[in-house]
Amino acid sequence: MENVSNQNHSFDSRTVINPITTYDTRDNTFDTPKNVSAAVCLVSGGLDSATCLHHAVNLFGAANVLALSAYYGQKSACELAFAEKECKKLNVQRIEMNLSEVLGFDKSYSSYIQGSDRDVEDGNYVDIVKAKVEKGEAPISDEYIPNRNSLLFNVACAIGLQYFKNKKFTIIQGIHSDDALHTEGSNLAAYPDCTLEFANAENKALQYATAGLCYIYTPLVAKTKTQVVEFGVANGMTKEDFENTWSCYKGKREEYQGKPCGTCPTDRDRIRALIQGIGYTKEDILKNYAISETECDALYGELLG
Repeated sequence: MENVSNQNHSFDSRTVINPITTYDTRDNTFDTPKNVSAAVCLVSGGLDSATCLHHAVNLFGAANVLALSAYYGQKSACELAFAEKECKKLNVQRIEMNLSEVLGFDKSYSSYIQGSDRDVEDGNYVDIVKAKVEKGEAPISDEYIPNRNSLLFNVACAIGLQYFKNKKFTIIQGIHSDDALHTEGSNLAAYPDCTLEFANAENKALQYATAGLCYIYTPLVAKTKTQVVEFGVANGMTKEDFENTWSCYKGKREEYQGKPCGTCPTDRDRIRALIQGIGYTKEDILKNYAISETECDALYGELLG
């Protein structure tokens, strides 16, 4: 019998395609794709995705934008109603997928999944991540959903190819720099699937998978939350548009009278950005968040301090 280990194996002589140079000439996914006229916009109902939706409509027109939302067992599933309302306002077609059997497979993995025995953290991500590092733990948020954004990109790609009939399109998602929250001196992040490195790698993979038909565009990935709000304003968003979004990871609860809690990290980031971006006042905070006047004064002072 021939000794297989001694056989001479030659590589395929065909040219290996490098999609970054052959298909996509951008250096990073925060640059606008060229020669693309349609988009699948991932719309959760939050502030960041609403900003991306307005931007997508400005770039391509409502008729050339498909909004994709996902239910995956998140505690803030109420956000999906906000996504629907904003899409209707902008006359954008929206579809909703149920990914709960995948992303909510083990309800103990993430505190952000319904049925978890852990509550969503309060405070700010910087202090939370620092505490994890000091304890020798990986600086990944307890609310991290396993590989969520990679799955969303791939679902959006598959749907976009069919919806746009193999026309070039881009997937727009609202990850931003405050989501990544890189640990100083490390390549680890609170949400590792919210980094520029991740988006660039995912873009390259989808370029290979679609022969250059699908691009990823993350216009907010290098922006802070405040810069996201400013970008929204530049794309025509009003105070009402921002308020017609939901960021609270705790979801609607009776003890909060159906309002956002105002104390979880995502709410704190949002409030700071609205203060700095559009001049949100203490009165605005008290009206829209389930916190007392004393808590509001303390929060306002801390966020501006």
